[in-house]
Amino acid sequence: YTKQRSSGHFIYVTSSSIDEPSPYHIFMVSGKAALRYSMDVLKKHYTDFVFTEICPGKTKTNMLKQNYQGSKSDQEIEAEYQNVDYLTAKQVAESIVIAMNLKLDQIKIVPHNKKK
Repeated sequence: YTKQRSSGHFIYVTSSSIDEPSPYHIFMVSGKAALRYSMDVLKKHYTDFVFTEICPGKTKTNMLKQNYQGSKSDQEIEAEYQNVDYLTAKQVAESIVIAMNLKLDQIKIVPHNKKK
């Protein structure tokens, strides 16, 4: 991409958990932190490109179902989401569009803390 264009826009998704990791998410957070680090290296070398990091908080997707690989029912997974605040995939997507249009370096989005 960088060799075929003189400029462009990279958008990549990490996680707000990078800044406050928990043992339960250590491997996911490590991977997201590695992505952040890698993109920071590229930013320094490709200064005509915009790099936008999207850092969402807990987001309700099918990923949790995939993580459990059938060991929990859909109802059990849904019950887990009822105990925490979460973003929707649509909210994350809308934030990405805003970040693209404004050419932001980073956008961190977390759900409102109404369950606590």
